[in-house]
Amino acid sequence: KKDMENHLEKLNAEEKVLQAKISEKQALIKEAEDKERIKRREEDEEVIRARGLKRAEEDIKSEWVKY
Repeated sequence: KKDMENHLEKLNAEEKVLQAKISEKQALIKEAEDKERIKRREEDEEVIRARGLKRAEEDIKSEWVKY
């Protein structure tokens, strides 16, 4: 009976260690996903800015053509 209790305690301790490792990995994954999301958003904003500049450039050129 004592052996069984010791074995159960050992398994519970191992489970806690594994749960902690899983939590750590999940935190790392979330951090990586957040970084990727931020990077994508910055790239999207850059594209939008570039399109805006291109449009402004074309507007200026078409204004020059009028004169």
